[in-house]
Amino acid sequence: MRCDQAVIDGQGIALNDALAENELAAGQLFAISDIKLEDYGYSLTYPQGALENSA
Repeated sequence: MRCDQAVIDGQGIALNDALAENELAAGQLFAISDIKLEDYGYSLTYPQGALENSA
């Protein structure tokens, strides 16, 4: 399942307008705010030792 399909199905919200721009244009989704995320990024956080292979 695509992440935008989950949003269309009511399972959450999309924070990145570019990922849902086709659905927004088609009227499948609508903006809940006028705020745009022009400059954004992601980070991954995990517990210390989570990447150690115990096998």
